[in-house]
Amino acid sequence: VRRFLKKNIPWQIIILIKALGFLPILFIHFMVLPSQAYSKEAAILNTTIMGEIDMELEYIESQQRKLLTRNFNLLES
Repeated sequence: VRRFLKKNIPWQIIILIKALGFLPILFIHFMVLPSQAYSKEAAILNTTIMGEIDMELEYIESQQRKLLTRNFNLLES
């Protein structure tokens, strides 16, 4: 079965190109397939950015807490 598939795959590709035409195959290759990769990269980048924003917000909140505790300590003294 594998030999049959290996021998017939190039013929199947040639038949597909003849049936669809060369330009639609190029369109599918260059437009559709890369967009899937870009969407995965965009999702990873978005997750990274959101994680960094969350970390920055936590840092700001911790700095505010430190400042407030220091100010309240000064008021009590």
